[in-house]
Amino acid sequence: MKNLLSQLQLSFFTIFLIVPFFSFAQSFEAGLWKTKESVSVNKLPLPSSDAEECFSAVQAKDAKASIEKELKKHGCSLTKWNVKNQKLDAGINCENQNFTASGKLQGSFTRKSYDLAGEASGTLKQVLPAIAEFKLSGQWIKNCPK
Repeated sequence: MKNLLSQLQLSFFTIFLIVPFFSFAQSFEAGLWKTKESVSVNKLPLPSSDAEECFSAVQAKDAKASIEKELKKHGCSLTKWNVKNQKLDAGINCENQNFTASGKLQGSFTRKSYDLAGEASGTLKQVLPAIAEFKLSGQWIKNCPK
């Protein structure tokens, strides 16, 4: 079970770490970003993580296509996409070897920060009911070195 939760956390981390960077292409600031991510499955907290990564203007050019490409690597796809007045409302559907679920990702952002929360409900290994909850935040730090 611990190994399965670790695989699930890695999948969520990869999917949802990428989403915040690319989902704000309309007003996203290229540069060095510091991100924080936390995930729990059935109220069991998994280790949280912090990261720093540089993103260019080119990387943020086509937000929806970038997210769809990353989600497909993990058997997930977008089911809904709506950005309005600095608010993101997205739906996801995942079907991979460990987790089958659907859920949402919502939150606010500015050119230099974001705060998102989401939930996906489904099953682990097609047997155990599971609800994954996640929180994501990011802050633009500075321009990336050239």
